[in-house]
Amino acid sequence: EPRQTYAVREPLLEAVDRLLTRHWEHHFLILLADSGMGKTSFLLNYYVRHKRSRRDFTIAIFPLGHYGVEEFLKNLPDHKDTVLFLDAFDEDVQAATDHRGRLTQLLALCRDFRQVLITCRSQFFLRDEEIPRETGIIRVGPTPPMTPHEHIFYKIYLSPFSPEQIEQYIRRRFRWRDTLRKRARAIVKTVPDLVARPMLLAHLPDLLRTDRGY
Repeated sequence: EPRQTYAVREPLLEAVDRLLTRHWEHHFLILLADSGMGKTSFLLNYYVRHKRSRRDFTIAIFPLGHYGVEEFLKNLPDHKDTVLFLDAFDEDVQAATDHRGRLTQLLALCRDFRQVLITCRSQFFLRDEEIPRETGIIRVGPTPPMTPHEHIFYKIYLSPFSPEQIEQYIRRRFRWRDTLRKRARAIVKTVPDLVARPMLLAHLPDLLRTDRGY
């Protein structure tokens, strides 16, 4: 259970900003989190935020649960200045039967892009050792000291909401409604591990419309 692990946290948008500025070092990134933690929401929000900025690269997004990723990648112009977001590796049909082989195929298609960020459900890998680290792709050009000659995956873990963040959500969602706030806190106290996930926390208003106990 992620909430039983102490983690050093930082805002995700700022962390990815920093990683994407060092494209020669962090060429391949993998964002891991449980279901309903907001991986897809993050990609979409980051994309919109990036469109409003004036940074020197573009972003392209493709959901791996859909067919046609190979054709999509081949038709994208200007690979060298494009950061590629591939969403939901765990929903890729071929990855379900051979995730190592499928990942090798995707990396071969993506090697010329500026950077690649892949999201995946953390439970997709049965053991921590199965989470990919080596890419099999050799760096081209000079390599800085203490930097491996092979590109590796840099892992980012999306943490569940902390108790403080859950309380912040309740205060904003039920502003000026003390009774609903108290009932919401009672549900959170009953199932704290579940509501730490944003997708489930968002259903609090639906639960409060019923007379059932939880």
